[in-house]
Amino acid sequence: MFVWSDQDQGTVLSVAKDRVADFNSSAGSYNSAEGDSLDLSGLFADMSVTDGVSAETVINVDDSSGYTVFKIKVDGVLLGNNLEIRLTDVAKTDLMASYDASSTSEADFLQHLIDNSLLQIS
Repeated sequence: MFVWSDQDQGTVLSVAKDRVADFNSSAGSYNSAEGDSLDLSGLFADMSVTDGVSAETVINVDDSSGYTVFKIKVDGVLLGNNLEIRLTDVAKTDLMASYDASSTSEADFLQHLIDNSLLQIS
């Protein structure tokens, strides 16, 4: 389990960046059976982030650069993110086999991560 707390955030002007090099891939390739999870509950303790829909307002997930990046607005500010968590060599399709950018909403993707214990937000 990889855990973040409210002390791990940066600011909109100075984004804190974290990298997870072995998320479910300690043997060299992605394997969901390893059971890794991103625990962001400490970031949202004072916010009403409880499901994929509410998580979508503070988490954006992008994998256009060859790895998955969680861009997080810890303080709920609409201007930009203040924490980025990069999962090296992990694509959205690794996290959700049926992921399709044209038909899977961000809320549905986040809910899938929550339902499958890949993401903890509360």
